[in-house]
Amino acid sequence: MNIDKSLLRENQTQHELIDFGEGRKLESFAGYVVDRPSPAARGSRRQQKEAWRHVDACYDEKQRKWRFDRPCPSDLLIDCGTFNMPVRPTPYGHLGLFPEQASNWRWLNSRAKQCCRGHLSAEGDTLVSQPIHPPGFESCREGQSRDSKPTDGTTASAEAVFAEPRNAEPRNREGKTSEGGSRQESFRQESLSPDSLSPDSLNPDSLNRDSLNSGQIVHDSADQGAPFQNRPWGLNLFGYTGASTLAMVSGGMAVSHVDAAKPNVQACRVAASANGWQASPVRYLVDDALKFARREVRRKRKYEMIVLDPPAYGHSPAGKAWRLERDLWPLLDSCVDLLSDSFSLLITGHSPEVGPDEVIDYLSGKQGLTKIDPGLDIKIESARSGLKTRSGRWLDAGFSVRVWTA
Repeated sequence: MNIDKSLLRENQTQHELIDFGEGRKLESFAGYVVDRPSPAARGSRRQQKEAWRHVDACYDEKQRKWRFDRPCPSDLLIDCGTFNMPVRPTPYGHLGLFPEQASNWRWLNSRAKQCCRGHLSAEGDTLVSQPIHPPGFESCREGQSRDSKPTDGTTASAEAVFAEPRNAEPRNREGKTSEGGSRQESFRQESLSPDSLSPDSLNPDSLNRDSLNSGQIVHDSADQGAPFQNRPWGLNLFGYTGASTLAMVSGGMAVSHVDAAKPNVQACRVAASANGWQASPVRYLVDDALKFARREVRRKRKYEMIVLDPPAYGHSPAGKAWRLERDLWPLLDSCVDLLSDSFSLLITGHSPEVGPDEVIDYLSGKQGLTKIDPGLDIKIESARSGLKTRSGRWLDAGFSVRVWTA
């Protein structure tokens, strides 16, 4: 089969699935072509055989390392619609974002904008009348093009930020051990050491406008950030490198970004900086998702939007085991308690242990969403997440459940 090699470099700003099969997938990240493992591609046959001969980087799952025929650009960004995400190969075969979530990012951004408009009407507040990015350019600050780099030097440290933990056992998104690994291996990363923070940053009273604006990584505190109380709030649990967080921020919301791995939280800060959002209203929190959610319930906190993308299994910073089929339900209980009367909730999954039907049944039960207000008009939908080639071939990547008030 003959193939025009220019097609491999054609999409210079976005992600594209070129082909898949035999347990691997071939992708273009803004023109940078990557060959890496994909458990979902097992049992499928490759169709663009010639294209596989022209790759920039290939991940060897047996040796657990990358082979680079062309260095990955240090400033490589993917256009995600209303925000950009940095791309950087990690030791476990990932690149810092999961493009199969693109439809969910669009949904989060749309719901965030609607929430901000409703908040504006209810509060008479002009701060959230528009998304925080400037008109005419959705992803960067005023006067900065989509190709511009931040001037604070943050992007230069992206390679260190995207480093994944040395002692993590690589696991795939289905929750099974795999030499290819997946995003969830970083769940074992040790928590942020108090020695790495200044004494002031550990003081709840110091979580003020300056610390939030600087994007400082903080421990949990009772202060949700007074300077941003006039924005509706979102919560991103198991937040990874922050694509869902930035989808909400680009819609005008303030967000609590929570992940148990310090490198993931640092990567979210880098991603915000790559969009010119050093002063974005984000709380960067290294914490256990369930413990954090329960503390927020005790504080009687309310969120207008909550996102959960939990692993099949893993370990918290303190060493406690997480098992999806056991621990998702108490976490959902806490999340329901945190939802405001007007809310959006997104739950994604990538494991056979729990499917969308189980999630919907649980939320529809007596201990589910009816706890908020039995009279609310609540909508629920589920869908498969995945990627599609130009020829229409579909590579499955799990499910999503979306819940919102009409």
